Amino acid sequence: MKITALEAARHRLAARPPHRPIASLLTRAAHLAGERSSPLFQLVVLHRLKGFLRHIVVSVIRREFPDGDLTPRTGMSEEIHHDLLELAENLGVVRLQQRAPRARLRPDYAAVVRSQDPAAHDTPAWRRDRADYRRIRELVDRGGVLEEDRGADTPPHLRRDDVHYLMVLCRYILELEEMSLYEQVKPSFESVFYSDLGELAYRLYTSGSYRKLCRRLRPASFLDIGCGEGRHLEPPAQLRPAPRVVGVELDPKVAESARRRLAGRVDAEIVSTDLFEWRTEERFDMILSSYMLFYLDRSRHVEFYSRVRELLAPGGTYVVGQYFPDFQEYQRALIDRCSPAPRIQRWASDTGNSLLLAEVLLNRTLVHFRSVVYWDAFRDDLAAAGLAVREVLPADSLYYSHYVLIGRADDER
Repeated sequence: MKITALEAARHRLAARPPHRPIASLLTRAAHLAGERSSPLFQLVVLHRLKGFLRHIVVSVIRREFPDGDLTPRTGMSEEIHHDLLELAENLGVVRLQQRAPRARLRPDYAAVVRSQDPAAHDTPAWRRDRADYRRIRELVDRGGVLEEDRGADTPPHLRRDDVHYLMVLCRYILELEEMSLYEQVKPSFESVFYSDLGELAYRLYTSGSYRKLCRRLRPASFLDIGCGEGRHLEPPAQLRPAPRVVGVELDPKVAESARRRLAGRVDAEIVSTDLFEWRTEERFDMILSSYMLFYLDRSRHVEFYSRVRELLAPGGTYVVGQYFPDFQEYQRALIDRCSPAPRIQRWASDTGNSLLLAEVLLNRTLVHFRSVVYWDAFRDDLAAAGLAVREVLPADSLYYSHYVLIGRADDER
């Protein structure tokens, strides 16, 4: 969707709540169907995810703010504190306000947080959240996390890739239980976990839209910045006529995996180096950076986009695959324009947005990450580097992440 049309549409749209009646009917049907290998079972999981997240957030708040006063303590990270409260507000745990104190616990959760024994203040909302949390934890434990965890004894409905992905994502979100509001912490899993999660998400949700985009743009030369193991290099390399394909990857071991993936491609190259130190005279018709901006320090974003502009051929397209925590108004406009079932989609995306805010909080708290990418700041940084957004496309069926098509600001359109 062209950015001018998207801007106009989001201004016209009033904030609409998720369409509860249809969503309620579907989730009731899913619960009646039970644990069967059915697409409806994914709705059962989605229906419980907000309660699962609320239980985690309330547990963190009980640990860090046992008196119920959500004012940041001395030494706390302002950014982590801010993102925790944003997630808590999204989930209905706190109410944010302009005057001091900035955040207040909602009544259903205030007594739970302040009590030494939450069972003594067992509100209906907390009981539902606890039940949802226990159910999701059970599914995570039964379904496993890595591909090799799924064996013959894994129930059929948990072997479904879409459900398995949600279980892996929930396992990732459980890292929030050990978060610190004072500093970033190491995750409990190895780096292979990220690779498996990214591969599964790509295969299930974004590969189709990405291949379609490559066929539409048909670049004569293609560059993937932070190419990882090379999954995004294959679709452009398969175009006919085949373009010149280059991947830049800092980690030598990961770069070697990308080389193996592209073995036999005549005009394909993997360069293991830092983008800022790479010297080349080549200019590229299409440049991609997919889900890698949060690995850059915030202070280097404009410098990074300036480097991209240097490498982008006149008339070329820079594509950013990314999720943004401040994108909901644009998301609603895209759903209304692009989704075949917008009312149901708004309900599913409402849960997806809660998951997205949880992932943003993980970006703040885990040592692997360096920044959070906000839409408004992203566009300002692009403008400072001489780039401009031209179009935004949904990357997945949940409208969770998007492909942003960007050009040089001085290109004639």
